[in-house]
Amino acid sequence: MPGHTPGHQVLFLRLKENGPTLLSGDVYHFEQNRKDAIVPQFNYDIPATDQSIKDFEAFAKAENAKVIIQHDAGNFAQTPAILN
Repeated sequence: MPGHTPGHQVLFLRLKENGPTLLSGDVYHFEQNRKDAIVPQFNYDIPATDQSIKDFEAFAKAENAKVIIQHDAGNFAQTPAILN
């Protein structure tokens, strides 16, 4: 999921207790960024980030994954204990 930085990645897990779980890394910083599909203007490559957002959302939908936005305190609080 490049764009935030070259080679930026997200993490997808299939957890026994939580099911499909997708950690956003820096694709999103806050839930509002996801809701509005906002690309941070300080990102390394804005067009690549825009494409990564589209790819991320398509993957999350296809896998029916629970998305955890790691920089968002409310989302982070929902991180399964196995990942803490």
